[in-house]
Amino acid sequence: MKRFGKFLLFGLLALLCSQSYGQYNKQQIDSIFDEANHLIGLKSDIQQLTTAFNASKAINYEQGIIKGLTLYSKKSYDAGQYDKAFKFIIQAESVAVKTKDPVLDFNIKILKGQCYESLGFYKDAEHTLNSAVLIAESINNEEDRHYYLAIAYSNIGINYRHLGNIKAREFWSNRSYLEARQLQSSHKYLWVYVIITSNRGNLFTLRKQYDTAAFYTNKALLFASRCTDRYKYQKYYALWVANSHAGNFYYSVKKYGQSALYYQAAETAATQIKYTKGLKGAYAGLAKVYTALNKPKIALIYFQKSEYLGDSLAQADKAAIKTPLEYIVNNGQKSLSASESRYRRLILTIPVFLLLIFSAIFFYRRRLKSEIKRSKEKVTELLAKLEVNEDMRSPAAIEELKIILQLAVNNDPAFFVKHNEFDPDFSKKLLSLAPNLTAIELEFCLHCKLGFETKEIARYTKVSVRAVEGKKYRIRKKLNIPSNQDINIWMNHI
Repeated sequence: MKRFGKFLLFGLLALLCSQSYGQYNKQQIDSIFDEANHLIGLKSDIQQLTTAFNASKAINYEQGIIKGLTLYSKKSYDAGQYDKAFKFIIQAESVAVKTKDPVLDFNIKILKGQCYESLGFYKDAEHTLNSAVLIAESINNEEDRHYYLAIAYSNIGINYRHLGNIKAREFWSNRSYLEARQLQSSHKYLWVYVIITSNRGNLFTLRKQYDTAAFYTNKALLFASRCTDRYKYQKYYALWVANSHAGNFYYSVKKYGQSALYYQAAETAATQIKYTKGLKGAYAGLAKVYTALNKPKIALIYFQKSEYLGDSLAQADKAAIKTPLEYIVNNGQKSLSASESRYRRLILTIPVFLLLIFSAIFFYRRRLKSEIKRSKEKVTELLAKLEVNEDMRSPAAIEELKIILQLAVNNDPAFFVKHNEFDPDFSKKLLSLAPNLTAIELEFCLHCKLGFETKEIARYTKVSVRAVEGKKYRIRKKLNIPSNQDINIWMNHI
């Protein structure tokens, strides 16, 4: 009876919340999303997002649901939480199947491509970003079309840099700049012109073509000062990019005093939007400048800030995004339509529905326990086969290994990151032997080190055995592993 009472109370609260959120109309929801997109500081904009997202669900506003999921993804991505950003954008994509809005579709494709690129899946990123170009080309408004094409081309260029295709990178970067030039007089998209112009200046800095680099760098700084406060996040992001690249330029020409000033300006801009990656870059820039100025104490302070930033702003970002993340992820792929609310009311009023639900939960939990048991047995089996050194035989280390093996069996994106935290030297040693190893190949090497056989890798990563064998062959070539040497044993002795 107590359980039933709790369930009934939860249902009534959910119903009341649904009615409260139901007072919003579509125009009000869009206005909240627009405001949240331009607010500075994760705490405030996440609160706005949660309100608009729940209101969208309450009135079955599918475009609002997509906007909410996309913005959750964007905030996660900006906080450096790429795996979480990917989960959000996949859910947005599943809802967007029902709608045909090119702007929403474009934003989904771009974010999905950026997540692929940041997680090391460059071929998937290439395919996704190319599909975003097709969407951008179909947009009727000329200013919007220049903006979306500039964004798509820029991201494609960045992805080709990771693929090592320099010619393709330059081709798409040039196309991006040609589109961005059309936005010099745009009130809404000037920040895009600033970023792409600054990227162009930084490219010439890397080539040591300093006269050309100075031209584009100064041009980006000039237009960055003209960005409007209406789009605060975009403005400060553009200021971070322009000042960071200016810091790089003046460092390269050995004008360290000016370089320090621009890196400090980049730090200020990144702080305004709590952009963790941007702050780390600014601190790293200041560390190298003060090293060059022979001020080791100050350099050490900035180096430590760069290395241990996760203990300050990164933790704040994670805390701010935790609530919506748990809500969305725990609900999985449930339908986000208003019919769900009607079903909840029926459950509260018709006992037979309650009986059906409790029965379904009982059988689901029973099946889940069975699956968990099988999964644990597999982890125990792998752990028994695994050779570990003395440092990794402590009870705490064994427990951490169990968690890592479980992530591998579940094909969890956190597997690669968790193992690197547990044994950071393994990936470093592999990269010292073969710097051209990709993130996917490094993850494959971890599977081998942990004792997974070919068929098991294929099953858990959901690819064909033939694909696994092909990957194994390429890795052998890169690492010069003899064909008569067991690759799992070889990896385990790295």
